[in-house]
Amino acid sequence: MHFHLALFYVCACFVAINADIKLYFSSLDKVTFSEAVKLCKEVNREVIRVENSDVNDDVIGTLITISPGPQYWVGATKNSTSGDWEWYETGEKLTYFAWGNNEPVKKDNADCIKIDMKAYTNGRTWGAVDCNEKRYALCQMN
Repeated sequence: MHFHLALFYVCACFVAINADIKLYFSSLDKVTFSEAVKLCKEVNREVIRVENSDVNDDVIGTLITISPGPQYWVGATKNSTSGDWEWYETGEKLTYFAWGNNEPVKKDNADCIKIDMKAYTNGRTWGAVDCNEKRYALCQMN
C-alpha cells in the first residue's frame, strides 16, 4: 500500500511528454528554478537543456500541441562573474540561444532562462528572468 502511494505522489508531480527526440516530464505546479532542479533530480532527470535548433524545434513543437500558454525553465543560469550563460548541471557555456524579441533583458537578477510559449516567434521563445519567479519545471533524462 505504501509503495503505491509513493508512486502516485511522484506521478502526481509530473506529466510525461513524449516528443520526437526525448521524453520530457513537466511539473504540474509552478516552481522556482532551484525547486525545478530539485524536482528533476528527485526523478533522476535534469532541467531541460536546449543545445541546438533541432532540440528547440522538438520541444517547441511538442509544447505547442499540449500547452500553448505556460512558461518553463531552461536548465541554464548566468554566471555572476563573467556574465556568460552556462548549463547549470555542467557549467559549460551555451553555444545556442533562442532569445525572444528584446531578450535577454538587462535587469538585475534576470539570471535564469524561461521558455515563454506566449512569446513564440519563429522558434524564438527564450527570456531572461529572476530565478525566484515561478515557472513549470521541464525535465529530461541526464
